[in-house]
Formats: sequence, C-alpha cells, structure tokens
Amino acid sequence: MKKIYLLPISLILISQCYSEEIQQLEQKSSQPVRKVELSHYLDTRSPAQSKQPQATLPVPEPVLEVSPQISAVQVDSFEHTTEPLFQPEFTPSSLIADYGSSSQPTPKLQPSAETPPTVLYNTPVRPIVQDGINLWFKAEALVFQAVEENLTYAYKGFNSASRIERDFKTVHFNWDWGFRLGTGYNIPYDGWDIKLDWMRINNTAQGKVKSGGSHDALFELYVNAANVNDTGTDFHANWHNLLNQVDLNLGREFLVGKYLAIRPNAGMRSTWIKQKYRIDYDFSVGPDQDVDLKNRFWGFGFVGGIDSDWRLGAGFSLFGNADLSILFGFFDIDEKGKAAGSTLWDVSNSFRTGRAIFDIALGIKWCRTFWDESIGLTFKAGYEYHHYFNQNQFILSNGNSAFELFNPVTGDLTYQGVSLSAQIDF
Repeated sequence: MKKIYLLPISLILISQCYSEEIQQLEQKSSQPVRKVELSHYLDTRSPAQSKQPQATLPVPEPVLEVSPQISAVQVDSFEHTTEPLFQPEFTPSSLIADYGSSSQPTPKLQPSAETPPTVLYNTPVRPIVQDGINLWFKAEALVFQAVEENLTYAYKGFNSASRIERDFKTVHFNWDWGFRLGTGYNIPYDGWDIKLDWMRINNTAQGKVKSGGSHDALFELYVNAANVNDTGTDFHANWHNLLNQVDLNLGREFLVGKYLAIRPNAGMRSTWIKQKYRIDYDFSVGPDQDVDLKNRFWGFGFVGGIDSDWRLGAGFSLFGNADLSILFGFFDIDEKGKAAGSTLWDVSNSFRTGRAIFDIALGIKWCRTFWDESIGLTFKAGYEYHHYFNQNQFILSNGNSAFELFNPVTGDLTYQGVSLSAQIDF
C-alpha cells in the first residue's frame, strides 16, 4: 500500500522539475515551449494488476520541442495538445492544403522547374503564310518521254537455204512538252488542305524502214491475213498519245522531327488516254495499204500516297513523292485497213476492266515568304516517273486467210522526264 501512495508523490516531483526546465528554456529562447502530453506515462493499472509480475519496460525520456505557435500548457492539467499538420516556416506553401473542408484533402504538388515544355505532336505546316486567304496556285512545265511496249509495226525477213532472219521494227519515242496546273485551299482546321491538279501532255513517236537486198523483204504486221504482201519497199509509222488526268485529294502536311515534313493524302483520280497509231505500207507489187489504229481508255477511281519534304536550311529542301491509284475503266479499240481508198478490214473491241497507275517524283525545292509573311513563293525542279499498267490493247492478226486469229498485243505505258514548277500562296 505504501508503494501505491508513493506514486502520486513521485509524479508531482517529476512535474515540478519538468516545469522548471520549461521556464528556463523559455527564458533563453524567449519562445513558448510545447509540452508533451504525459498521460502516456501514467500507470492506469488496478491495484490487483500492479501486484502481478510484469516485464520492466524502459520509460522514454520526455522530448522537448520548440514551437513558436503553441503556448505552454500546464502539465498537471493533463489536457491534450493539438499540433498543426504543417509548420509554415518549414513547409512550402504549395504543400499546405485547405483543411476547412470535412474531407481529408490531398496535398497539391507544385510543378518542378525542370518540367519539360508542352510538346505539340504532328505540328501542321500549312498554311505557310500568315493571315492569308488560304489559297494557292501552281503551274508546272513538263518535259516527258512516253514509252509504250510492243509498238512493233513491221519486220525485215531474210530467207535463204542456210538461214532465216527476222528483224522487228518499232517506233522511236520523242521528248515532248506538257503542263500541270493546280490549285488548293488550306482548310482552317488542324492544317488540313485540299488540292486539285490537271495534267495534260501529248507525246509522239515515229518509225521508218526500207527494204534492201534480194533476200531482204519487208512484211507488214498490222494487216488482215488475206492481205499479206511480202513485196514491201517503204514503211512509215506515227504514234500519238494524249494524256489528260485530274486529281482531287485531301491531305495534311505536318512535321516529323525538326527537318522532315510529310503529307499523307488520299482522293479521287480520273484519267483519259487516247492513242492513235497510223502506219503506211508501200509495196512494189499491188496497192499500198494504210492502217489506222485507235486505243482509247477512260478510268475513274482512288488515289493515295505520301509527299515528303527533307529540309536543308535557307529555304531549300529535298522532296520525294509517291502515289498509287486503282481505276475502273473502259477500253474502246478500233482498227481499219485500207487499200486504194477501199476498206480491206475493220476490227473493233470494247470492254471494261481495272488498271493501276504508279507515280514517283524526286527533286529539290526552294520556298520563302515575303511582305510580312503574307505571300509565299515556292519553286521546284525534279524528276518524275509514271507507270500506267497494260495500256496497249491494239489487236494483232496472227492467223491466215483460212482461219484468222485476233489477240491483243498488251504492254505498259510509262512516262519519265523533268518537271519545273512555280507556286504562290496567299
């Protein structure tokens, strides 16, 4: 029982010593000192529990903390002291949340100074002028050579007892001028644009051959089997090919990195190709023959591709473009042979089919804006290649007078050459 009465006395003595130390600290720091609640150190066990042997636990020494915001509290009152969650002088203001609400808030983290700037992905390139009307016009000069497979019109034959020779003759393809006109509109939405192109070029080719030698005879190729004549002396061939093509496509030119811009695009294409092939066959025996061949194609379908612009600096760049189109079209074939003003034979064929077209262009470009970036000028020089699959559908007779066979020659039509263009943006 004496030990139980001694416990309150011991606590009073400890509290008195504790209060004296607090007063000394307040005098030295001139700041109130927060008291740590001592209720944790009270022995709240009942007398029966206190008689049971217990493991002796070390009593931690009270820790004194200095706080400028909390005044001293009398320890003997054993009142609970409420501490602020953040110390303003040690806590950034960005981490001090509003605790006025009933729910527990989440501290807001302030962005670090090292946070990278906002990145704009696929930054559009168009329009290239400022405060314009979003229109542009283009004119291109084309110097193309058109080449078509299997335009053979005659062959030389050498017959003897020791050997047989055949030398086939085809036309020589010329370089001809053409043009391409275009216009476009920059849609005021995320850099999209729509453009319209019209290309027109008329290409020609010629061929000429003469007979020579007693065993060297000329044979016509496009002729009715009943009118074959092996006494040819002088053959002339002229081929004309007119191309008209209209493209309407939608695309968006944007940056990929700092020095590369690309423009994926898709749209519609319509193509007209008119071929005329005239051959004059002159013979030493019998009447001369004139052959008129016509191969007309019209197609309409889809076109899609990608344009690229590799920037070099000072307004210069290298460009590379590629397109592929699939057209559903219509062929109309007419062939006639005449001799002395009379029609010897007449062959025609019409059918529907699909055709593919492949385009590629490479070159150099220079672009610059003027007058406070209100006008843009672009000049381009490049090489172009265009491949029109299976455009030669001329009909060839390869039978005899008793049973004549007609088969299409078949062959691809290709264009290759140089383009020079100028473009103005408003």
